[in-house]
Amino acid sequence: MGLNSHIAVHPVTAHYLQCCTSSQTTTLEVGCGPGQHRRAVRGRYVGLDVTDETYGPGTPRLPDVLGQARALPFPHSQFDVVLFSNVFYYFEEAGLVLQEAHRVLKPSGRLLIFDYTQRVLRRLRRDYALTGQQAMAHVRRAAEWPSLVRAAGFRDVRVDLKSLSLKWRLLRHALSAQACQRIIDRLEAGIVIQGVRADP
Repeated sequence: MGLNSHIAVHPVTAHYLQCCTSSQTTTLEVGCGPGQHRRAVRGRYVGLDVTDETYGPGTPRLPDVLGQARALPFPHSQFDVVLFSNVFYYFEEAGLVLQEAHRVLKPSGRLLIFDYTQRVLRRLRRDYALTGQQAMAHVRRAAEWPSLVRAAGFRDVRVDLKSLSLKWRLLRHALSAQACQRIIDRLEAGIVIQGVRADP
């Protein structure tokens, strides 16, 4: 599959992908679009999207496999990492999508979701409505993510600001999870949700 080299990989995204993958891992990206994260993943990468239609001139979609997030076309226990990058807010059936991610992960496989804070998602929802786009941004508060992800069978669930700044890391360790979630909800930023597939 080709590689869309002109689209940058966000440095924080690249950091997490480097930490979560190795030469021995297989990573599935759901909603891969142009597939730029292929460059940041160590080991084997499989990109899935609902279509291979181009976004526009010079920006193709480059999936390896076509399919739906709510019915992944893979057998059980195939992947070490399942990645969603800035696509999860499209999914109305979030629980079903997470169950499918759980199904295709190997035991102790890692779920990695990059999404947006509720403040960004509310703005996206307004923008979509104003411009008449068919897309819908499903708004989720930071406090909703842990129970949603645990209900799908994941453990060690963490919700964090998509930031590597020392200031945020120090603040995060000084405050309770609930206090951090309240701060995250007020920011216009990205978030990271992680979980590990619980052993059956």
